[in-house]
Amino acid sequence: MRLMPPPEMSIPSATTTVQKGLKVMLKEQDTCNSFKKLGWYMPEVFMGDTLF
Repeated sequence: MRLMPPPEMSIPSATTTVQKGLKVMLKEQDTCNSFKKLGWYMPEVFMGDTLF
């Protein structure tokens, strides 16, 4: 599995924005009836120690 490395420099507001977006995506994924209809899926294996 190849993930992007964390950014060398990021500001707290950018990290907060990414966290909020991920939270919305995961909530949408948890409440969907069909991943095919949703059009995407975020496996838990990609949610490690870093958002990036």
